[in-house]
Amino acid sequence: MIDIPPECVDAHRFTALVAHADQLDRYHDRIPVLREALGLWHGPALADYQPEEIRQRLTARLDERRAEAHLMLLTAQIYTASAPSALPDLLELRRADPGDERITALLMLAYHHAGQPAAALAAFRALRVHLRDELGVDPGPEVTAVHTAVLRREPIDAGMSGLRTSGAAPAGPVGTGSSDLTAGGVTATHRFHGFRPFQLPPDLPDFVGRRAEIERLSNVLTAVAAGAYPTGAALSGAPGTGKSSLAVHVGHRLRSHYPDGQIYLDLAGDDIGPVATHDALGQALLALGFAAAGLPASSGDRAAALRSLCAERRLLLVLDNAQSIDQISALFPANPRCGVLVTSRARLGALSTWPHIEVAPLAHRRRAGDAAPHRRTPRVDAEPDAARRVADLCAGLPLALRIAGTRGGR
Repeated sequence: MIDIPPECVDAHRFTALVAHADQLDRYHDRIPVLREALGLWHGPALADYQPEEIRQRLTARLDERRAEAHLMLLTAQIYTASAPSALPDLLELRRADPGDERITALLMLAYHHAGQPAAALAAFRALRVHLRDELGVDPGPEVTAVHTAVLRREPIDAGMSGLRTSGAAPAGPVGTGSSDLTAGGVTATHRFHGFRPFQLPPDLPDFVGRRAEIERLSNVLTAVAAGAYPTGAALSGAPGTGKSSLAVHVGHRLRSHYPDGQIYLDLAGDDIGPVATHDALGQALLALGFAAAGLPASSGDRAAALRSLCAERRLLLVLDNAQSIDQISALFPANPRCGVLVTSRARLGALSTWPHIEVAPLAHRRRAGDAAPHRRTPRVDAEPDAARRVADLCAGLPLALRIAGTRGGR
């Protein structure tokens, strides 16, 4: 296997540059970094890879990052007296998706900063006609607020109706009712309508063992939900020891203690690398009902939006396969009644104050029964010595035992 440094791989360089630009405070400073990042692209990612369906699955997250970086660049151009240079790309993006309110809002801002208010108002009218004809709805409050500001000839800054670093208008979940959402120092109207995510994977119907671990985790997270204990708990252990299954099992048991939902994020990522904090925050906001087009552009604003949504709710976040504390710390709610359950291969030192469980291989007394998998079968009962031998070969790892039981316990 060839070990290639990340800085020699365009995908890694692109991701790192966009993350760096996201941390810069001045739009002038962001522009050259984003141009360098986007300059690494020469057509679609893995353009020659076949079949196309597999290529799209492999590159979906990278393509989303490219689109986001493009909007970040256009936003920076708008707010650095370069609005006219952003117009051609924004017009092309609107032609491709005339119903995208975020793109239309950016286009209106570009026209407004370029001294063309009539064109900005025409862009809004075109959006309204499209949405009414195609969907039977009116434009959302964020783009409407920009329209109102243009009509009144009011100045529009990066905080206007939540249009932040990349012009992202934080559209709330669909429904009725509203609450104020503050993110990045900007207050925007956010509609939250009792949307409750329950994203945990299915529990194993034949889960056995781990009684002490289950009891300890249940006690800790029950106390968190009651406001009697801060934050959550952490699990660590080697691959195959059953950390994820244990976390999911406990999460299902505690559903009644977290009535406002359970968010599950697998942070292991793919061949490109672990899930970036920016993307994980986006996934959490989408789970809570955010429209994809309305996600805040910067990681800081996404983290602030997530904390706002968790402020008056009891939610459980299961952060599976965490790679580092830097990856997950922005996901922690400020509300002490929201619980967090983290799994990782190595113990995360920064969570040293949290209750921690090292998930070890199953003890020998459990192994033979677990080789079936977790079900007694006539073959295991008839050949206990052979079952114990198979279990020993699996080193007590639940995943290996389940695979062996599925193949040999029939």
